[in-house]
Amino acid sequence: MTDTAPAQPAENVGRGTALALVSIPIGMLIFGLAGAVGYFLFVVPIVIPAIAHWLYGRGAGAPLSRRGWVPFIIVSLVAVFLGVVTGLLVSAFTATGSNLERFLAVIGTTMRYQLTNQGIWVLAAIAIGVAGIVAAIRGARQPQGGAQPAETAPVVAPDAAVNPVPQAHVPAQSSTQQPPAQGVVLNGEPLDDSKR
Repeated sequence: MTDTAPAQPAENVGRGTALALVSIPIGMLIFGLAGAVGYFLFVVPIVIPAIAHWLYGRGAGAPLSRRGWVPFIIVSLVAVFLGVVTGLLVSAFTATGSNLERFLAVIGTTMRYQLTNQGIWVLAAIAIGVAGIVAAIRGARQPQGGAQPAETAPVVAPDAAVNPVPQAHVPAQSSTQQPPAQGVVLNGEPLDDSKR
């Protein structure tokens, strides 16, 4: 009886990457909405790689493996970076009173001002995005669906007809048998019955 694990579907890296690209406009939209409200949400950069990871798995038809790490990392980094830039642009646009002509006239000074005042938050958002990418890759290495790895799979008892149970080891009789001991022995010397 042979136990075989179900075959994993082949990973289609191209389709997975193409679907993960959808995370870029999603990240830009979320960061843009946060910038319009005036908040810099730190949950967004960690959610974008999770969304890209989920989309990659759906497109590839298999979980993320080492073959898909490079495209996944590139897509996730681009999504986080463009999301941060979009958030800054929308925040700068709302700071100019939502006047497009005025915004375009002062975009250089406005962006410089935004980066000067929010530079630490931009770096923090990118660092959190990198942490999200690492978390997604580490999560991809874990077994899916609670399945046990092959090394710790439960052992199935062998069929008794195929593998009989071995008998206990019985030492063979020696041709030179020793005579049975006489009486009681104390410190290697036989003890006389009269001294007991």
